[in-house]
Amino acid sequence: MEPRKLIIFGGACSPVTDQIAQAARHWNLVQLTYADTHPMFTEKVFPHFFRVVPSENEFNPPRLSILRYYNWTRVGTLYQNEAKFALAHNNLVSELEKNNFTIVESQSFNDEITNQLDILLKKDIRIILGNFDEPGTEVLRTPIFVKRHLTGEFENKKVAALSVEVNPLVFQSNEGLIRFNIVTTRARKSLEDFWECTLNNGGARGANSTSCTAEEILIALKGTMVMEIQPLSSVDDITISKLTPSEYEHQYINLTRHYSRYHGYAYDGIWATALAIQDAGHRARHHNRSLATFNYKDQDWERLLIDALDRTSFEGVTGPVRFKENSRRGNVLIKQIVESPNGDVMEHCIGEYSGVTRTLYLERCGKVSWSPGDRPPKDRTFRRIVQTRVDFTIYIILVITASLGIVLAICFLAINIKYRHNKQIKMSSPNLNNLIIIGCILTYSSVILLGLDSYLTSVEAFPYICTARAWILMSGFTLSFGSMFSKTWRVHSIFTNVELNKKPMKDSQLYLVVGTLIFIDVIIMTTWQIVDPFYRDTKELRPYTSNGDDDMVIIPRNEYCRSNNMTIFVCSIYAYKGLLMVRQ
Repeated sequence: MEPRKLIIFGGACSPVTDQIAQAARHWNLVQLTYADTHPMFTEKVFPHFFRVVPSENEFNPPRLSILRYYNWTRVGTLYQNEAKFALAHNNLVSELEKNNFTIVESQSFNDEITNQLDILLKKDIRIILGNFDEPGTEVLRTPIFVKRHLTGEFENKKVAALSVEVNPLVFQSNEGLIRFNIVTTRARKSLEDFWECTLNNGGARGANSTSCTAEEILIALKGTMVMEIQPLSSVDDITISKLTPSEYEHQYINLTRHYSRYHGYAYDGIWATALAIQDAGHRARHHNRSLATFNYKDQDWERLLIDALDRTSFEGVTGPVRFKENSRRGNVLIKQIVESPNGDVMEHCIGEYSGVTRTLYLERCGKVSWSPGDRPPKDRTFRRIVQTRVDFTIYIILVITASLGIVLAICFLAINIKYRHNKQIKMSSPNLNNLIIIGCILTYSSVILLGLDSYLTSVEAFPYICTARAWILMSGFTLSFGSMFSKTWRVHSIFTNVELNKKPMKDSQLYLVVGTLIFIDVIIMTTWQIVDPFYRDTKELRPYTSNGDDDMVIIPRNEYCRSNNMTIFVCSIYAYKGLLMVRQ
């Protein structure tokens, strides 16, 4: 068919582009697209296919640069189950792993997202990288994603996310807020116009019976980042067309009523096509050929045009135009959704990423705004374990009090020994009194041991402290209450001896009772320590934030004495000690 086609320019949507690319290889034709960003068109699979617009994969380098800029190393990913986004996601995961980033969780979705968000939040993922488009987000516009933001229930949840090729949304699960940065796929006068249009046409409100208004969604969106291909270069220098980007844009707006965000790439694509044909024609002359002799069956022409595009390098209205592996390394525009001084919510340019130099220029066109606190979120919640301690002042007071009790008990012991032959003291069984006092001294001593922890001693010594606590407290209780029990038993036997035909119980018999109780204690405690010794265990209590710092969670940790079968031994001790107190 005449005239012969040297290069195919287009298409714009992947299904059409794919069919054209499949057919073009049989005609040895080179294809250049200005709008198709599907990652499947690689140099390896389609060596004759070029694109002047950056592919989906070209959004991954600026993501990694932003992660490095804010020192975010722990991320999660979320993508739509479509080839376009799955391939870009696979490339993203590969780059993240290659650069030593930690991918905590990757989740995909078709038409339901709540469970995926719950999983991400439960794993404390605060930086989420998403790949999905505008139609894929229809099912996400439900009240749960906005409600808690408006009620302030998740003010402490700071989640930053970077996404491409979709519209701005904010999502929330049962655990809190997730902000996804979603790039609009077509021109909008303002974010308010977009959401009002979506709601009025049955999008967020009609499709999912949501009660979220445009205003509510916009409030929830504030602070999120968005990425998009840069429509025109931010450097207003003279381009190959002798026009600056702003002059070109002015002419474009005057010539058409329909706006396309790919218009600059179509313009630069035409220039790239013309330059490649010109270069191929010049080189063909060295082989005594010309463009007039172009033949579809001649693979040399295909090679000449591919090489010409590989060598293409010029300043276009979208920035430097160069090809690497048949793809364009273009500029990526980075924006943030902020609140303007007059209260409107708007997209605010905060920087750009140069695909040619692989350089991030953050805050080049505006300041990054974070709230609350005007500082970027952390990529995780830092957990600080704080060992709970006995207040040292209180401990000292109790030690002094217990020591005074010990001193007082020693004084009573001395008085009881010195005046043991006194009639009144002798009638009260002074030897049993001594055992009671010694039991009190041991019980007071256990107070000192009960206040000791690994901070005042050491972790290694803690199990021995546990053992000492049990032995001393058990012995003190048995000596004091056991002696009182034996004395009470003797009084009981005297008053119940109505016929006065029984002799009063002797002290030796009472000592035998106390000794028996002590022997039972020794058997239980010895068996316990041999079969199931004490060890130090800890228990984490309810966490809380540190002085309003949402990125730091304090987790109190208590230490205590424990053994594997502690319940069995404690119950046996309580049983017979309880009977002793009941009898008392």
